[in-house]
Amino acid sequence: MALNECTADRLKVLYLGTPKMSATLLEGLLELGYDVIGVVTQEDAPVGRKKILTPSPVKEVALRHNLPVYTPARMKEEYPLFKDLDIDLILTFAYGQIVPGPFLDYAKIGAYNFHGSILPRYRGAAPIQRALMAGEGKTGVSLMKMVEKMDAGEVYAIEEIKILEDDDYGTICEKMALASIKLAAGPLLEVASGTLGGKPQDESLVTIAKKIKKEDEALPIDRLNGLEAFNYVRALSPTPGAYVPFEGGNLKIFKSKPSTASLPFGSLKYQNGRLLLGLREGSLELLEVQLSGSKKMAASAFVNGHRALFL
Repeated sequence: MALNECTADRLKVLYLGTPKMSATLLEGLLELGYDVIGVVTQEDAPVGRKKILTPSPVKEVALRHNLPVYTPARMKEEYPLFKDLDIDLILTFAYGQIVPGPFLDYAKIGAYNFHGSILPRYRGAAPIQRALMAGEGKTGVSLMKMVEKMDAGEVYAIEEIKILEDDDYGTICEKMALASIKLAAGPLLEVASGTLGGKPQDESLVTIAKKIKKEDEALPIDRLNGLEAFNYVRALSPTPGAYVPFEGGNLKIFKSKPSTASLPFGSLKYQNGRLLLGLREGSLELLEVQLSGSKKMAASAFVNGHRALFL
């Protein structure tokens, strides 16, 4: 196939991805006519209180479209599984495992990643969450060449996204999925045909978006003011949820807004119809919460259920 003949239907794609936004891009690739010859995703994982083994959103889409699905436990070791496939493009979007350099060479045209930030800022595992925590006003999806060094390849195109006041991790993921489809509809075809070149990243501008660990879910009220706490909460909403200790358990916070009300540090008070958390500077008004073992609820319903504690 000549490069100038790179229409979507003539490109054989091996697609790597796992979460919902990645599943949305997979649907988009199929609607655009890309010939997806296989899908690589994470293994089925236990979900919910009953720990029911559940396929990833990407696997669910692949099965609906009768696509071959691969779930290697350790891609670094199992990548030779794909050596004999006839692959033009390897595409990844939030796969969840590091892929080895030799695997990238299996693609005849190239291996490309849809990265959830405006590179070179926020390279790494949690670009969306870290951008929200930092209070950024915009983010985006970068179409980039995959290389062995993490998120360090040339960038071909960026689809920018405004971060609005009511955005959280969940809504930004949805916006990124749609932005990635735009990149697949235009720039990706230009890259595959050789008519769009990449630009090297400015290494002096690189920032790293570290993975969200279990300990990061605890809201660090000792170092945050109201606006910073608001950004932290929405970075972890709707999952996994930021929390503060409460009555021997954890109180997760999913929606909030900054407040200038003055409260003792670390206190949780109900004042003038508002549930407030005292911070290092200012306070945070809690709007939607979830106590360990309970369902999500409005802060007012939570207060009504624990009236004796807020008298």
